[in-house]
Amino acid sequence: MPTHRFKIGSVVTLSAEGQPASTASRYIVEAQMPPVGTQLQYRIKSETENFRRVVVEHQLTSFSLSPVTAPTVGPGSEGASWPSAAEES
Repeated sequence: MPTHRFKIGSVVTLSAEGQPASTASRYIVEAQMPPVGTQLQYRIKSETENFRRVVVEHQLTSFSLSPVTAPTVGPGSEGASWPSAAEES
């Protein structure tokens, strides 16, 4: 018997057919549902919707934030320099 990939409380995105990726929003997995045939199901809830959805596992992906890279500023960093004494006054 297959096992669920997402745990209760996981944050996921829903990628339904026909929807552009830009409309994907975050959902919380509320329950692991019994399979229908060979497809595992989940009950998910969005904080922006007043209802819950039941979806199959292949419609979900793990939600992750894009890593943020802090800008490098200071002497020796590309394209940046400290102000000279003449520039400060």
